[in-house]
Amino acid sequence: MTEEIPNLWPSDISISIVSPVAILNQQASRLRELTRGLLEARVKSSLSTNGMRTHQFQIIAQALDYTYDLFRAWHDPNLVYPVTVEWSEWLSGNIGDDGTQLAYSPSQFITLLQTIFQSSQTKSVIHSLLARINDSQISQSDLPVTPP
Repeated sequence: MTEEIPNLWPSDISISIVSPVAILNQQASRLRELTRGLLEARVKSSLSTNGMRTHQFQIIAQALDYTYDLFRAWHDPNLVYPVTVEWSEWLSGNIGDDGTQLAYSPSQFITLLQTIFQSSQTKSVIHSLLARINDSQISQSDLPVTPP
């Protein structure tokens, strides 16, 4: 009688895995929805000189002609995981770490993005841009007139 060989593969292998760029693009479209189009996000992808696929996540305030680079992520062009995420030193104060972190799976990547998007620093950027857009939309006729 032969002994059955057990399945040695991890139980969390799934065929419904999404790539980092798909996750980033979905989050970019959600920012536009949340801000009713006042802010947009763009994922700018390129192949870097070291051969890595790079995705720059940018917040765009069209009304201000302003773009803010929030973070970038990169991975091997043939293997999208692990993906390395790098954010500015300014964000590190709230997120921790040294400004870079590896995500080995979509769930780790989503958790890391959630930390970045919900950080005080990211909210500060969004609030600042929205306030500036709102200020720029106030016409001169809406301002109180002060007597001479």
